Amino acid sequence: MQGLLLIFLIGTGLIFFLQNRQPIQVNFFGTTAESALASFTLPLGLWVVLFLTLGVLASVLINALGSLGQPKARPQN
Repeated sequence: MQGLLLIFLIGTGLIFFLQNRQPIQVNFFGTTAESALASFTLPLGLWVVLFLTLGVLASVLINALGSLGQPKARPQN
């Protein structure tokens, strides 16, 4: 079941990427490419899929770090 979900998500991301291929320039810490610390031009679909993936990974990491401080449940006899 998880394999089907993964295939569905990858397929959906691929279709989204192929339908949104117009280039978008993103400037980090600046308003123009000349004044920005870093400037990247990638297709819109790639930006969306990239940041969606990073958001999911950040959520998993925060959830894993949050569960480290919780005591383990003891089995009741």
